[in-house]
Amino acid sequence: MIIEGYGLTLTSLPNISESVPGANLKQHDLLLELIAFAESIFPELNVEGQETLEEQQKLLALVTLVRLQEVVQAIAILAAHGAREELKSNFRIFLDAYWVHANICNDVEFIGPYLRTDDKARLKLLNSAKQHSGPVFHKVNELATPELKGELEQRIKDEGILEFQSQRNAQNVGCGEIYNSMFRLWSASVHTTPRCLENYIQIDDDGKPTSITHRPDPKATNQLVYDAIHFFIKSLSGTGEVFDLGLAVKLDDFENRLEAVQKDVNLSQDRASIVTHILDTIFGLFGYQLAKLPKHR
Repeated sequence: MIIEGYGLTLTSLPNISESVPGANLKQHDLLLELIAFAESIFPELNVEGQETLEEQQKLLALVTLVRLQEVVQAIAILAAHGAREELKSNFRIFLDAYWVHANICNDVEFIGPYLRTDDKARLKLLNSAKQHSGPVFHKVNELATPELKGELEQRIKDEGILEFQSQRNAQNVGCGEIYNSMFRLWSASVHTTPRCLENYIQIDDDGKPTSITHRPDPKATNQLVYDAIHFFIKSLSGTGEVFDLGLAVKLDDFENRLEAVQKDVNLSQDRASIVTHILDTIFGLFGYQLAKLPKHR
């Protein structure tokens, strides 16, 4: 079993340095080169069977790599077109997939509990369906007999099945700090919380909104493209180890070139914006000022 197809089309992308003034062209080109390299090793990633834990590990490592490849392709497209909040949303999605992939590559014992989290998701959906009598859930409620639901609940109890939990997945692979920083911060873009709205609003020294803006953010673009390359290299490294491909030299070269590009984009300054973002989120004025706006009647 091998990967068929190549996902999203990346031809005819705009020049990122023109669409996002201040964004680094070399860094974006490196991301595209890394994506192409990943595609070049696809024919070598073949899963012969599915019976042993090791074969299942290879299969799921392959599937989650394809998932990561698609998200990274989306990041490359969004970055080239100057997206800002959607770029953050997609990087948060990438982190979720990255942690699943890393756990699969690191520990075959992760696979069973991970797959069984689907039972908890099914039960939650069954319970939600019972709250509605409309056409969307009519057929579900018709088929979801008390016996079926009872069997599912009993299996979850007997086997100690847990919910899918991003934080647990992150901590398993030493990414607890990333979960509590980047992942939490970029959730604002996914859910359109007040802090997401802040990124479209200019404020004065008192924290009062003065104008609404809709333009690219080169600092965020440089940071997120860098992070996507960095973590995708790690994903390819894990895949290479599972399939014994010997990718270390090539991936070390990508990492070295990324660090060289980092100096060009002054990422240390951009990285400091994460710290500033956390401080602003906890102690900043904007949320307070927004709370003082007149309430809807």
